[in-house]
Amino acid sequence: MKVNIDKIRGLMAENHDTNETLGKKIGVSAATVSNYLNGKTDMTVVLLGRVAQTYNVDAFTLLAQDK
Repeated sequence: MKVNIDKIRGLMAENHDTNETLGKKIGVSAATVSNYLNGKTDMTVVLLGRVAQTYNVDAFTLLAQDK
């Protein structure tokens, strides 16, 4: 599963969220959010769902589309 990191960063920017504030909302540390956003760690399906719920979007919109 490949996550669309740019989409998540865009949603974070629209909602004025930092790694710390998003982390608090989804139950992980700011460092963990940073690792996800920098591609150091793959995001789990559960956390992808939490991000989607936080921003009130469908989880499928947070997945990278094959080109």
